[in-house]
Amino acid sequence: MKKVLFTLALAIAAFAVNAQDKAAAKKFTIGGGATLGIPVGDLSAGSSFTVGADVQGEYAASENFGLTISAGYQNFLAKNGGGSSGFIPVLAGARYYFNEKFFGSAQAGISLSTVSGGGSAFTYAPGIGYKVNDKLDFTAKYQAATQNGFTSAFAGVRVGYKF
Repeated sequence: MKKVLFTLALAIAAFAVNAQDKAAAKKFTIGGGATLGIPVGDLSAGSSFTVGADVQGEYAASENFGLTISAGYQNFLAKNGGGSSGFIPVLAGARYYFNEKFFGSAQAGISLSTVSGGGSAFTYAPGIGYKVNDKLDFTAKYQAATQNGFTSAFAGVRVGYKF
């Protein structure tokens, strides 16, 4: 009887440890996203469209609140065959889940210009999103990078997929 109880206790302990590992793994997720947008403000005169991709991690601090970090590339396509310009945004922020489907997001950080001598710029990106399921979400966002009175900004949609 002691062997049966001992074996049962080991099985329960192993199950509990495995369940905790899965819960811990769910606390941090990583995924990728694609962003399409329309330049606004200072960039709208020289660019007609922007396309980008990113990698984003999210740590679930609570049931309704997550901390995010992301890095990617955003390319602004020039009008009339001119040269395009690109930025590498590195952002940190948060997501607040209003319910199971809708969330608000806010990120801030820095964008590094890919143009020679372009430097870096303070960047912020508020948005509102819809979570289709645990893997797929859509975010409508405004992202702006400001440097020396010039703002590179766009309004767009990000489609994100969590691995």
